[in-house]
Amino acid sequence: MSGIVGGAGSKSGVIGTTEIDYETGSFTPTIEFGGAFSGGSYLFQVGKYTKIGNRCFFNCSVRVNAGGSSSGGTVIQGLPFTSLNLSDNYSPCAIELGAMPDTTQTMYAGRIDANTSYITIKQLAADGEMPPMASSQFSATQGFVMFTGSYEVEGG
Repeated sequence: MSGIVGGAGSKSGVIGTTEIDYETGSFTPTIEFGGAFSGGSYLFQVGKYTKIGNRCFFNCSVRVNAGGSSSGGTVIQGLPFTSLNLSDNYSPCAIELGAMPDTTQTMYAGRIDANTSYITIKQLAADGEMPPMASSQFSATQGFVMFTGSYEVEGG
């Protein structure tokens, strides 16, 4: 692949022959509450990504058939790459939740922290803080979460 620029700066548009790091694929996202998913089951788990240089773009969906008995903060595990290990390097994600209690009255957000391969689901608390979403906020049956976003990775 050549580095091609359309128009300005060069009559031919070719500025070099640098290979661009490009990759597409799928991954299997999982949901965890406090680091586990004991006794739960899924209806579906779908993840797709495109990595261009040092940026990974992704879309994923997880639907729980039964939530199991785990408790604690809610995370989506299994992103295809570990995020860049850089202090205070946070990447926000767009999120949609469904079949959950109280989703019309609480604001939720997804966040990928530095040097991780998971998304933490955060909820806006009354005091303005954003703690992880508690497992009690996730419906025991048929709850789903969909995410889209991008994050910086090593290399590229």
